[in-house]
Amino acid sequence: MAKEKTAALIVREDVLEWTIVQQRHRVVDAGRAAMSAPAAPEEAADADAEAPAAPPSPLREAAARLKGCALSVGLTTDRLLLRVLDLPAVDRDELRDMVALQFDKYSPFPVDTMVLSYEILRQQDSSSHILMAAVQQSAVDRLGERLREAGLEIDRLDAAILGWWRALADAGRMSQTGRQAFVLLDGPDPEMIVAQDGAPVLFRSLTGPGERPDEDGAAALAEEVSYALMSLERDHGGGAATTVHLGYAGDAEPPHLVRALADTCECAAESFPLDELPRPSEGLALRAADRTAAAALDLTPAVWRSAEQAREFRNKMIGAAGVIFFAWIASLAVLLGGLQYHRAKLARLEESLASWREPALDVREMRRRAFMIQRYTDNEHSALECLRQISAVQPSGIELTSFAYRKGENVRIAGEAEAVGVVYAFKDSLDRSGFFLESDLTGPRRDTRKRKEIFDIDLRLPEEAG
Repeated sequence: MAKEKTAALIVREDVLEWTIVQQRHRVVDAGRAAMSAPAAPEEAADADAEAPAAPPSPLREAAARLKGCALSVGLTTDRLLLRVLDLPAVDRDELRDMVALQFDKYSPFPVDTMVLSYEILRQQDSSSHILMAAVQQSAVDRLGERLREAGLEIDRLDAAILGWWRALADAGRMSQTGRQAFVLLDGPDPEMIVAQDGAPVLFRSLTGPGERPDEDGAAALAEEVSYALMSLERDHGGGAATTVHLGYAGDAEPPHLVRALADTCECAAESFPLDELPRPSEGLALRAADRTAAAALDLTPAVWRSAEQAREFRNKMIGAAGVIFFAWIASLAVLLGGLQYHRAKLARLEESLASWREPALDVREMRRRAFMIQRYTDNEHSALECLRQISAVQPSGIELTSFAYRKGENVRIAGEAEAVGVVYAFKDSLDRSGFFLESDLTGPRRDTRKRKEIFDIDLRLPEEAG
């Protein structure tokens, strides 16, 4: 799941700073903290007295604020090998191989000991203006371990100086024409950014005298800036008028440094307070929030990615197993609960049945007796009445030889006739009488000895008679 907040953290030896941005690039939290360790508490006069607890480290305090954010950590420039290159416009896979070859050309360190990444600064039809960055794997591992001990999980490793680049661009200090050199006095080691026609061509850490240089320190810093500009002209060509912009921290402007830069570099120089710019951590946070291109700078080691993916997979599997387990428990609970409910319901029904069984048997016995009484007192379909009905429709030429009566069920008669037609006429008369439900004729069949037609008729009595 994507995290709602994006944070950037820059850790230096003397200070750390952070910025948290939310949707629409709104800054929701920012701060700085000194990294110097707190002084040890004085020993108590009483040996038995408890020493006060040490205050939490600045990193742990920052970790509490940054928890739940997508965290981008800015590496300081003194740890990085940064170089701006112009390479042919090719696909990203080929460009990655070309960057690796360039790194092997410029780096004094073995490739297998470094983490390498790049970012496309400007894309043109025939060329790609890119920033190549590399850092020693051991330095990254130490920083990662330090941050993880403080409770921080890193999502991306960026270059802190790119936060200054974003801050300068957002503040409108980048000109789209000419060459500009920005010297930033923020911390013990100044940093330098040079842009040509609005695109960066140099990122560099300077070994200067810090935020408040004296006359000698200003001269040394100006010499280093001049040397960097001459090296830049050798690599990228000269002829461009350079303006040096000195960014200083606090309220005290260093005019002697501005003069030293103008005289040594033989160019225009001006100064501005860094307080007018967003902090570099804010620039990094906005870069991380805006990052959509696959070629954006990310110095996170591949082994970290593999470990993070393995951890995410393990967490997903644990979560899935937990969901399945709780679903199984819930299903089992529903099943057992339903079984218990039906058992209880069945027990109640059996108890109710037992309470009604004896009265039901009494009612059934009473109905049986009433039926027997009704059956034997009902004369409507008695044997005599049945015989009377049969005799009433019996035509001449028929002689009854048998009369069998079963109360409530049927009457069976047998007889002899002179002709077949008389038998059928007798059956039709019995059916039309409506006294019997139905009649079933068997025969007639010829008795050659008596020379008579013999037949049987089964007459079913109505059910109410039963």
